[in-house]
Amino acid sequence: MPRFNEEQTELLEKHFQEYGNHMSEKHYRTLLISKFEKSRTVEEPRLFMEVGKWLANRRAKEEGRPRAKRKAQWQLDILEQSFADEAYPIPQEYMRLMSLTSLTRKVVQTWFINRRKTCLERGGVIHSAIGGEAYANNDLHESQKLWREWDANEEELSEYYVAEYLAGRGEESRMACMREGESHMWTS
Repeated sequence: MPRFNEEQTELLEKHFQEYGNHMSEKHYRTLLISKFEKSRTVEEPRLFMEVGKWLANRRAKEEGRPRAKRKAQWQLDILEQSFADEAYPIPQEYMRLMSLTSLTRKVVQTWFINRRKTCLERGGVIHSAIGGEAYANNDLHESQKLWREWDANEEELSEYYVAEYLAGRGEESRMACMREGESHMWTS
């Protein structure tokens, strides 16, 4: 990750103070990159990404939110296994994954979107046994109804999905996962 030099950091901070949250991220990045032209140290697409990261972290700091964190390997393993089975999960699968990984709905959905994009960019084939068709055939009302039920009973449904997952793994697998850092799932 390239570090911004002192001049660039001052410029980022100055414009953040001036524009704050009043400018869209895309416009903010474009403005700053045009100002970086003279002192550009990395190629533009990478700079665009780095300015975006800086801006997201600065806004999070301003709002008192924690910085984005990387997913743990055990979370990625669960997401990858689900992706291998179905690239377009149905709402119940999203709920199950949210329960097992302790990630939010937005994080899980974004992970799947990015994973499908990466797969296609690398020339892969996206596997969809039921999800894509299920969404096409499932009316929006039914999906919204499931998410409302989740919102109303998240703790109970989450416990159900975790218990179901544990029942399929067995004691030996449970102990291995505890050693790998999934111990939050085993509290009873």
